[in-house]
Amino acid sequence: MIDPLWQLTLTLFLSLLFTTTAWHKWHNIHHTATVVAKYRLVPVAWCYVTAYVVAGSEALAVIFLWILPVWGAVLVIGLLIGYALAIQINLHRGRINMDCGCGGVPIHLTPLLLVRNILLAVFASLLLLTTIPRVLTWIDVIIGVMAAATLLVLYYAGEQLLSNRSQYLIKT
Repeated sequence: MIDPLWQLTLTLFLSLLFTTTAWHKWHNIHHTATVVAKYRLVPVAWCYVTAYVVAGSEALAVIFLWILPVWGAVLVIGLLIGYALAIQINLHRGRINMDCGCGGVPIHLTPLLLVRNILLAVFASLLLLTTIPRVLTWIDVIIGVMAAATLLVLYYAGEQLLSNRSQYLIKT
């Protein structure tokens, strides 16, 4: 069982995270299609369709997290595992000098991205647990919002560290 405060915190965190990544992909769908092409997992003719499906799935996951939480969590987990598989396939191919396409700062493929995606999938899987029956108080909501904001800041700090690492490795 999971406390409703944790459920609120994780739902808000994942919603904010997937809102920003979906917006990034939709905002520059051409770049997203280019990244899809670089992964070499779908035929080139399908790259734009795949880019739209990925961006749309992320946006849908955000909506589902609030309306149909179980389906939202399952969609988030599926997306994260799918991204991890795509990254692993390209790491296995030795293709590390390419942008992961995660949104935001450019990050080259690294096993650390696999760890990040698996951790995020574990966080999302907590939303599949039954919620303890208790009413959230206004202080719970404040704590949940602040905790989600903290998680998001930590996530983006980690993203920046991974980006800095990528830039450093390019220069050496």
